[in-house]
Amino acid sequence: MRHAAAALLAGVAAGSMNPSCNGSVSRYDGDPRALVTRLRDAHAGAAGYEIEFRIPIANTAEVAPLLDAAAQVRPEMVLWMDPLSGITFRIAYSGSIVGDGLGLACVRTRTLFLGGPESIATSVEIWQDAGRISIPGIGANSGTLDLFAPLTVEQEAALRARGRVSFESMRAQSEYVALARYAARVLSAVSDLAGPWSTSERDDSVCSPGWGLLAETDRATGELTRAILTDELGVATLYEFRGRHDQPLYPARHPREVRMYELRDFSHTVPPVFPAGSAADLRRVVLFDSARRVDIDSDDQFQWQTFAGQVVDRRADEIVYKDGTRAPAPKRPIVSSAVRSELITLPPTPGERVGVASAPRAARSTLIIAGCSLVLLSAVVWVRRKLQ
Repeated sequence: MRHAAAALLAGVAAGSMNPSCNGSVSRYDGDPRALVTRLRDAHAGAAGYEIEFRIPIANTAEVAPLLDAAAQVRPEMVLWMDPLSGITFRIAYSGSIVGDGLGLACVRTRTLFLGGPESIATSVEIWQDAGRISIPGIGANSGTLDLFAPLTVEQEAALRARGRVSFESMRAQSEYVALARYAARVLSAVSDLAGPWSTSERDDSVCSPGWGLLAETDRATGELTRAILTDELGVATLYEFRGRHDQPLYPARHPREVRMYELRDFSHTVPPVFPAGSAADLRRVVLFDSARRVDIDSDDQFQWQTFAGQVVDRRADEIVYKDGTRAPAPKRPIVSSAVRSELITLPPTPGERVGVASAPRAARSTLIIAGCSLVLLSAVVWVRRKLQ
């Protein structure tokens, strides 16, 4: 199901297009580290917050009949017209992000086109300072626990040089504030920090060419407006944050929308130029319906025991039970060394959730979409029978 969602999200892209330049770039006198400090301070608050979001998928000809049928019993699956690309989407996921401002975050994502109780259709992902817990549904028998050793920026750079993705990089793709904090952390430590440049009437940018990281911030607020992240394999992703909710959270305000583009054949230049994201390169859109501060009275929602009966600690290869006891995990099938380890693969699904979905190859996409169609059809039939 997770790979099916990735295929549907990738259905936005058809063919290839080299990105064009967007906006002028001009150098001005200023300290690039002052800009990074302003970015860091704008997202350094410790207040609790709650974000509600929806994720649309392209209503392409292959899946539109099934999505339309599912929408008849799920009125939340409304149509959404993207004003920039002109593509018609249908809302297929909804959820929330709750964070304590100190590093703990819980992301719940409901798959709207799945039948059955809402809890079963709601996956949970919990982010900790050096760990990630993934649970396929609330009340599930088992989830997965991935623990990581915290890395300095220098240690992370060495890991990237070996073609490995770090926990810090994965965490950066989980939510807006995590990405902003990650960019500030890396840029404050690199030796090749360049800038600042004025990349729009109100935005300034700095970059690290060696890291493949480019950040644009609002000159007045320090809010992150655009960023380009390059992964350990050299693939660059453009993040565009649009609109802002009124209430300060971090204290930066949270965006109303994020758009993610995979940049083909992109190379960082000095001075930096942000490419204009094209419909062919669009990988995901996430709509943030609300963003507010909340009081975090309990850590329960950041504990996996609240949502699952047990988890598999994949580093120790052990099952962890609610009472803290452990037992050896069942043997897993051997994975070819030519395949990237699951522990270092970027999350491919929307609940991971404000990250980029990898684009499947054409033949594989066709098979995945066909499989997803069968799942959607069975879900619609199940719901209709329940309503009869």
